[in-house]
Amino acid sequence: MNMHVPQSMETKAEVKEIMAVPKQVVAPKDNKPVMGIFQDALLGVSIFTLRDTFVELDMMMNLLMWINFDGTLPPPAILKPRPLWTGKQILSLIIPAINYCKKDDSFEDWACPKDKHVLIKNGELICGTTKKQ
Repeated sequence: MNMHVPQSMETKAEVKEIMAVPKQVVAPKDNKPVMGIFQDALLGVSIFTLRDTFVELDMMMNLLMWINFDGTLPPPAILKPRPLWTGKQILSLIIPAINYCKKDDSFEDWACPKDKHVLIKNGELICGTTKKQ
């Protein structure tokens, strides 16, 4: 294993500017991203956006601790017997204000049982599950 130890101030500045991880997102060879979402994270987010995934208040607060949260909770999807939020509501808190529509050609109805159509309006995930493509 190699270890780089910058010794001078110029080298430290160079390492900070050139070797920083946020600046190494695109590979110079083919201009493709070198970072992506794989396996565990992809599976977790995909399960998180299923229709029957609900989160209680304590887990909701733990998840919101990791994002830039302004302090306003969305209203819960289920009120009784205890408040429950959907995974789509939590994912909508981190999606920027975009509009996106991907419709599978095999179905015409948006309320399909397998939740195949993805619809995002103003940064809110209305329906669909997240996938790699």
